[in-house]
Amino acid sequence: MNKSVLFYLWCFFIFCSIHTSFSQVSKRDSLRTLILSSKEDTSRIVLLNKISREYLLTSDYDSAYSTANSALMLSEKLRYKKGIVKSNNNIGNVLLDQGNYPEALKKYLLSFKLAREMELAKDVSSYEANQELAPLYNNIGIVYFKLEKFSESLKYHQEALKIKMELLAQRPNDKTVLKSISATYNNIGNIYIVKEDYTSALVNHLNSLKIKQQAGDKKGMAAAYNNIGKLYISQGKYLEAFKSHLEALRINEETGFKGGVALSEINLGGACIHLNRVNEARDYFVSSLKISNAIRNKERIKESYQGLTATDSLMGNYKSAMRNYIMYTLYRDSLVSDENVQKTVQLQMQFNFDRKEQEARAEQEKKNVLLAAEKRKQQVTLALVCLVLLLVLIFAVFILRTLRITKRQKIIIEQKSKVVEQKQKEILDSIYYARRIQNSLLPTEKYISKSIGRLFRN
Repeated sequence: MNKSVLFYLWCFFIFCSIHTSFSQVSKRDSLRTLILSSKEDTSRIVLLNKISREYLLTSDYDSAYSTANSALMLSEKLRYKKGIVKSNNNIGNVLLDQGNYPEALKKYLLSFKLAREMELAKDVSSYEANQELAPLYNNIGIVYFKLEKFSESLKYHQEALKIKMELLAQRPNDKTVLKSISATYNNIGNIYIVKEDYTSALVNHLNSLKIKQQAGDKKGMAAAYNNIGKLYISQGKYLEAFKSHLEALRINEETGFKGGVALSEINLGGACIHLNRVNEARDYFVSSLKISNAIRNKERIKESYQGLTATDSLMGNYKSAMRNYIMYTLYRDSLVSDENVQKTVQLQMQFNFDRKEQEARAEQEKKNVLLAAEKRKQQVTLALVCLVLLLVLIFAVFILRTLRITKRQKIIIEQKSKVVEQKQKEILDSIYYARRIQNSLLPTEKYISKSIGRLFRN
């Protein structure tokens, strides 16, 4: 009865895995159909980047790279800065998974620089700029983790977490932001494991798992279970680690994420070695090596050879162990070589220089804006002063002209007054003269009175 139940469960699990893989292929096909009917505009760039991410989820690196590169070329042709940022980021993700850390970092830094320029130039809002910057901080942190520069990695992941929390505060129900926060908790937890701060590591991984379970992010849940398993290994809790990695494998197989399957099998192989289940461990490493070679994931190939070296040594198969060790060192050296580290440091130094130069340029532009504003203010003030002076001058001219007119009118009035007075005097003089003549010709009143008196007496 138990065997029958297990058989049916196994069949159901295989069906779910096939169904999930088919769904992913179907999703890509539907996106490609939309591209065929779309114009050569920004909407096509968005679709190309979405398809690139879908290819990356199934570890189809060649298709993911070529699709993202098509999006990049179209973005550059249309001068669509947001598309250039996303396309370079997607290309960087492909290169990161393939273990090409310097080139991945180069793409991330290009995107980072352009996103900062867009923010400073106000081409996008602060929220949109943070949407682009947060994953870039996260990805740069991953590169430094791979190169074993853990302090630098922690700094970038903490900056990413800070920005993502700001985004979440503005949009509390945004599932994409929640998933992104969960991924950052995961990465910070891994750094604390390396630093042997297991308490902080467990807190971060449990925070990550809780958010991913709420969001239904299966790929993220698998990553969280893998990381919790690593933490248990570090604490010597090997059976708990095995169970956690087994759950991660189940989810990765269900979602069809080949890179995740390879990682889970490597982790299960490590747990089995600690549990003295060497044959089972070797089977896991052989399977992970096959998958890793198929998807050309150098990091997983290296880890698979490392595991096979350990199992063959424990089984006494020293020749095979030596061959596997040689292959392990070849891949290890190709991933973390002095040249790669030097390239990464040079890129970071150049990035820091460009960033400081960009900030200095932005600061100078702010000063120029302030100086221009001050100059405009001075020009306006000068113009106002000149206008006031002009008005005063016009008013003074008007007053002066008015005074002159008034003075002239006064002189005319005085002259006319004198003429009138002269005429009046002449008239009066004539009257007085006539009166004197009259008085001299006519008898006086006294004479008349005497004459009348003499008449009455006679």
